Amino acid sequence: MEKLPIKQITSDPTINIALDTLEKGKQALVFANTKRSAEKAAEDISKKVKPPSADIPVLEKLSEKALKSLSRPTKQCHRLARCIKKGIAFHHAGLITAQRDIVETGFKDRIIKIICCTPTLAAGLDLPAFRTILKDLRRFGIHGLKYIPTLEYLQMAGRAGRPRYDKWGEAIAICKSPVEKDEIIERYIYGKPEDIYSKLAVEPVLRTYLLSLIAGNFVRTKKQIIDFFEKTFWAYQFQDMARLNEIIARMLARLEEWKFLSSLSSSGSQNNAGQQDFISAADLQKAVKNEEEQGIRYTATPAGKRVAEIYIDPLTAHEIIECLKTAIAKPIHAFSFLQMVSSALEIRPQLKVRIKEQEEIQEELLKYGSCLLADEPSMFDESYSDFLNSVKTALFFNDWIEEKDEEFLLEKYKITPGEIRVKLGTADWLLYASAELARLSHFQPLIKEINKLRLRIKHGAKEELLTLLKLKRIGRVRARKMFNNKIKIISDVKEASITTLVQLIGRAAAISVKEQVGVHIDKEKVPKGKRVGQLSLEKYQQKTKSKKTDGKKMKQVITRDNSITLFNEKYQEHYHSHTVGAIEEAFVKFAKPCKVRDGIKILDVCFGLGYNSLAAISFSKKLEIIGLENDKNILEKISEIEVPERYKEDYKIIKQAAKVLKYDGQNLKIKIIPGDARETIKQAGSEFDAVFLDPFSPKRCPELWTREFFDDIYRIMNKGAVLATYSCATIVRKNLKEAGFIVKDGPIFGRKSPATIAIKE
Repeated sequence: MEKLPIKQITSDPTINIALDTLEKGKQALVFANTKRSAEKAAEDISKKVKPPSADIPVLEKLSEKALKSLSRPTKQCHRLARCIKKGIAFHHAGLITAQRDIVETGFKDRIIKIICCTPTLAAGLDLPAFRTILKDLRRFGIHGLKYIPTLEYLQMAGRAGRPRYDKWGEAIAICKSPVEKDEIIERYIYGKPEDIYSKLAVEPVLRTYLLSLIAGNFVRTKKQIIDFFEKTFWAYQFQDMARLNEIIARMLARLEEWKFLSSLSSSGSQNNAGQQDFISAADLQKAVKNEEEQGIRYTATPAGKRVAEIYIDPLTAHEIIECLKTAIAKPIHAFSFLQMVSSALEIRPQLKVRIKEQEEIQEELLKYGSCLLADEPSMFDESYSDFLNSVKTALFFNDWIEEKDEEFLLEKYKITPGEIRVKLGTADWLLYASAELARLSHFQPLIKEINKLRLRIKHGAKEELLTLLKLKRIGRVRARKMFNNKIKIISDVKEASITTLVQLIGRAAAISVKEQVGVHIDKEKVPKGKRVGQLSLEKYQQKTKSKKTDGKKMKQVITRDNSITLFNEKYQEHYHSHTVGAIEEAFVKFAKPCKVRDGIKILDVCFGLGYNSLAAISFSKKLEIIGLENDKNILEKISEIEVPERYKEDYKIIKQAAKVLKYDGQNLKIKIIPGDARETIKQAGSEFDAVFLDPFSPKRCPELWTREFFDDIYRIMNKGAVLATYSCATIVRKNLKEAGFIVKDGPIFGRKSPATIAIKE
């Protein structure tokens, strides 16, 4: 066998072969057995690659496009964007369609050189890959780690050297030992492909096609049905027509029982075979013979015809109808229908309930148990695990319609944006089927509720936003901004000033919305205002002052509890959330989670305007606080800040401390250390009981969210001490965990995602 020399640049053969491919000026697909493995392989290769300078501008544009495919990028989006910048990408079902298109197009244009992917890319795409690198030919299944089928290997290997792009190609399988090498050669190089089996043997497929054939008038009698199936590949493989007849007879009986089919004999009498609960084999054969003799004809009922048209499993349709019968007689909740569709076969795979989650799912089940439309199975029933999975899947849908974003869902449910889109599409299809079945069953009151839920699933929004979401160019983010600024219904949109709308949703969307509600707008007179979050322009102008400090503007913004925050020009962020109360945020996200009490020692990282320390001394005057602050300007600004009356006495202490960098009271001591927190933390001391971590966002100030900085904080905290921060970013929580903290969700205040609490063990 001819040997292929590959430079051993790293200890990972996959990376070495990928780098060798790039050195040859070729492209490659790297097949991994899981989505996580594909992402890691792409990331590892990208760290060793330096793209051609001519490709860098194009790659940066593709990277930015991939990052902004979602309204709020997830950690997966950031990971993909970083890889694309190096000309490497990953591809799997977890990416949304737009991201997959970017990767595929970039590869076809020969800008992206390596794609690390799962086997889904092996079918249906003709890509210019000179090499396919098969990273692992085994996959976990119900029986553990098993070798993939030979057919699947051939499909992946066949992606290399496509005639349209190359004269020949190379498929390289990675093996870890001589024994594995021999196994791969025997199984895949010289092995025979597996036999192909008809999918008609699968019961859901058979009953779906059987109903469709009758509903579409392709067959009417039992003989016609058998004649049709005798010509199928299934019958050719089955080689037992008597047994096949029994299976079809059982399916027909079941479809009659569910009232999707009706049958009449040639004499016009109703056939009751489908109404019996049990039919013995002997009786079944007798019934089949009688049917042939009497010439029984099958027709689809109106419900059966509609089930066939919307192409769902008749069993799913039957279970939905049974649930709708329950729903018409009891109070319902959106969760009722979400759990109903989450139980359907079409939604599989459901979100799996892990052992450590079972208690949490049971607690959630107690909240919604009274509104379930199907009976909860016994804990000892084999279907109980599927039931729990359906509850978890329904909870995921429920969080989506409560306006939780993709990043939150990825963190909580480990479901990627691509998988989210697939699940939402399937749920919408099943809810549409449910509305149709409710109409046929004359359950009119349920149709409105189901259609309302479909809209919420489509937009991921609460019911209160549905009126605004009917407007074109308005999604849940813009609708929420409008609603929070008291633009809640169409009449509010008509009355709102165009200036306000421009600041909330942008100029083009504002003009479009006004025209949709019948208000003519002179586009030339529409201001091109700068967005300021959820505050309208009028409120912003009334509450904003511009003052210069060292040649820079420092804008003061009144927040909802009448406390002031500032806007930092360097970081392009406010010091606090300007859409909620700045001081109230300090209480909710920092002082309360850290359980401020007498005698504790607090480290206030990024002291800022001192609101977090103010919240602490409002709880107790027996404290020691060490503040770290790099910006002297913000400390000087404290003297100009006016706080609400109830905080004025305590804020005098903060003002005094900011002026001379310390405060020495009888029981209260505050010390502020100016300078870069990464350096000043070494002067802060140790034995802290609480840490307020309040830098600018990880995107703007990444240096204070690193594993190294968290290591320094962890080192100076007491055992059991609590760190509180507003950010729930994946990288932040990951770095906290790697530093040794136990990480938990903090309070939700002013936004959809929770804050973060980290505890030193």
